[in-house]
Amino acid sequence: DKRKVMAEYRGMIERNPDIGTSKTNPLLAGLYLAAYILAFHKAYPALIGGEEIGELVDILGESAVMKKLYAGKDFFTEKNIAARAAMAQEPEDLYPENWKYEFQADIKKRECIMNYRACAICNMCRREGCFELLKYMCKIDFVSQELMGNTLIRTKTLAEGYEVCDFHIIGNRR
Repeated sequence: DKRKVMAEYRGMIERNPDIGTSKTNPLLAGLYLAAYILAFHKAYPALIGGEEIGELVDILGESAVMKKLYAGKDFFTEKNIAARAAMAQEPEDLYPENWKYEFQADIKKRECIMNYRACAICNMCRREGCFELLKYMCKIDFVSQELMGNTLIRTKTLAEGYEVCDFHIIGNRR
């Protein structure tokens, strides 16, 4: 029942602490996407577990929606890099549940390093009692970067219990 899934989705978004707006938080759409995917599990936990969430993420990665959102987009625009750099400089207490990370980027080399020490999706999964599903949400990072023509190198994640998620994005040479 679509209504049950949407009710779970709205509930998660309403319970989520403020982490800014889409104008100030370039990662907010990712939280909304993760909440929507997790809403299926929350609506039907006996039917939709980790394996099914993993399959849903795989299907989503091949979808027209993801291609429309990411295919051909340039991660390394001045605007995107500036927004991510600004967010990395936010005071820790401005949005306590937001992503917290160190940031370095070189637009000319088309390379970016982000070491996340906190993740809004991780916090939401923990709060919603579905932390074990976080690893499936992490797959979306690879899909989105690949659709933009970039390579994401990540050797550790918060979902796996590490202190950081280490992102190294290498852009295509346009």
